[in-house]
Amino acid sequence: MAQGGKNFDNTPPPAYDDIYPGKIPSNNIYPGMPEDISKDNIKFDDEKDKNDTDKKKLQLSKVEGVAKLMKAIDFAARRHRFQRRKDPEGSPYINHSIGVANILASEGHILDVDILAASVLHDIVENTKTTPEEIEELFGRRSVFLIFLLLEVRGVVSECTLNKQSASDRRKVQMERAPQLSREVSSIRFFQAVECSSRMDFCIYESFGFKAKLVILADKLHNLRDAERSLPVGWTPHYRKDVFKWTKEYIALLKGTNEHLEMALDDVINRNSG
Repeated sequence: MAQGGKNFDNTPPPAYDDIYPGKIPSNNIYPGMPEDISKDNIKFDDEKDKNDTDKKKLQLSKVEGVAKLMKAIDFAARRHRFQRRKDPEGSPYINHSIGVANILASEGHILDVDILAASVLHDIVENTKTTPEEIEELFGRRSVFLIFLLLEVRGVVSECTLNKQSASDRRKVQMERAPQLSREVSSIRFFQAVECSSRMDFCIYESFGFKAKLVILADKLHNLRDAERSLPVGWTPHYRKDVFKWTKEYIALLKGTNEHLEMALDDVINRNSG
């Protein structure tokens, strides 16, 4: 019996629906109040977390790629700083290095940082005192392998040593070695050059023959466009015509590499044939 002497009956309390009409019933003992959120009630979105992590990794990879390419351009500019092209204006040699990378990215639609960095550095061992060991230390084994492969195929190196041959001899070597790149796996000498012995390394470098072909095509295209624009110093019109003719024969061995670069090469060669 409560204070005041009133008796209370046994009538049950009103239903929650009557108190909060139109609202969804709650399992909470205090209807209308927010439920306590404990760790047991939290649902983690594992897929969302994974996607966020993947996005961060991708963003970091892009940043590292841009940094590596900028580092290659800076390094090449320093090492080529006293060198000039053979055009009448004597353009800085670095213009060619950057131009080759630009052709790969803009016309060949190549965004592989290893390829772009190697295209910037492709003449640095041949034309400066830079060593393969420096390239590996600064840019990694992939870069030095691709650059050495380019030198080997172009006839600039032989058995891992610099080998300055005549232009005609180098042309002959290039014609002989170009088909090796079609097999994608290069000769064992290339692997020995960078002390590549493990199976993992072999898999990494397996497709570098294809990457080398891309750099070669872009390099040829940039050189031919320069030669078309103005006669290089020391060249005769007959020699220029011979260069275009030989290049046409050479790139025929690299067909099927990149249709955009190949079409651009065909255009410049056809304009200067006959």
